[in-house]
Amino acid sequence: MQTVRRRLTHKPTTENRNRKLLTLPAPFGAYWELRFGPHNRFRAFYTIEGTTVLIVAIGVKHRERLRIGHEEVRSREGRVHRRGEGQAK
Repeated sequence: MQTVRRRLTHKPTTENRNRKLLTLPAPFGAYWELRFGPHNRFRAFYTIEGTTVLIVAIGVKHRERLRIGHEEVRSREGRVHRRGEGQAK
């Protein structure tokens, strides 16, 4: 968490290679994503309220799959789907 704290302490709204403003709906209502860790496999999703940075979720990315907690979250057709949602059973 030291890495996240260090990267979000100064200029959390400045986009760069590992920090971006999200254009698609994101998990838990986050507006920003920070990539960090070995091979940038971790994702911190956050919002900003005034001068406060609120981390709303942290996930692990492996190839095209993002896991937050025990759920797989993926983007398809401009919105976020949880595994199994909208699929035929």
